[in-house]
Amino acid sequence: MKTFNYGEDELQALDLYQPKEWNGKTLVLIHGGGWWQGDKGKEKEVATGLATEGYQVAALNYRLATQAKNLFPTQDEDVEAAYTWLLKNIPDFKADNIAFIGGSTGGHLAAYLGLTKGRPFVSLSGLLDLKGFYENHKETIPKQLIIAPDLPSKKIDQAGANDSYYKWIIENLLASINDDSLEKASIFSKVLKRVDRACFATR
Repeated sequence: MKTFNYGEDELQALDLYQPKEWNGKTLVLIHGGGWWQGDKGKEKEVATGLATEGYQVAALNYRLATQAKNLFPTQDEDVEAAYTWLLKNIPDFKADNIAFIGGSTGGHLAAYLGLTKGRPFVSLSGLLDLKGFYENHKETIPKQLIIAPDLPSKKIDQAGANDSYYKWIIENLLASINDDSLEKASIFSKVLKRVDRACFATR
C-alpha cells in the first residue's frame, strides 16, 4: 500500500492498494463518517481483501466538515479531484475500468461520482435524500455521535436508524438549511433523473 496526496491539504490523500495479479478492474473506495469524521484507514481491511481478489483499489480521504469549515460541496469536490488525479497520475487508472464504492457518507460520495462520471457505483447505507429526511424530521432534536476514527467500517452498527444524528450531520454539513441547499446536497433527485432518462430511452 502506498499513500499519495492529490491536493495541498493533508486530508487530500489516498491509499493505493495494488494486487499481485490485476484483474483489469479498479475500485475507488470512500470512507464514511457523516462528512465530518472518519479516515481512509478504516477501509484497510476491505481494501486489502479486494486487492487479494485482483482489484486495484484507491481508498480516499477528503476534507472534513468541522467547526463551520469545509462545508458542502467540499467533499464532492475532493473526491472528484482525487478521481482526476488518479486518471492523470496512475497509468492503470482508466475511465472505462473504474467503479466507486462506499458506506454511509462514502456511499453518498460514491453515488455522486458514479452519476457524475457515468460509471458503476455501490452505495452501502448512504444517506441520499437529505432534503426528504430533513423535511420528515422537523421535530427531531439533532445530536452529535462520535465514532472512534480507527474503528473499521464493518464494526460500526448501522442496522438501526439514528435520526437525531442524521439531522445533526445535515446541519453540520450545510452553511444554511433551506430547500435549495438541501436539494443540491441530495443525491436522490440525481438518481431519479438518471432512472427517468434510462426508462425513457428504453421505451
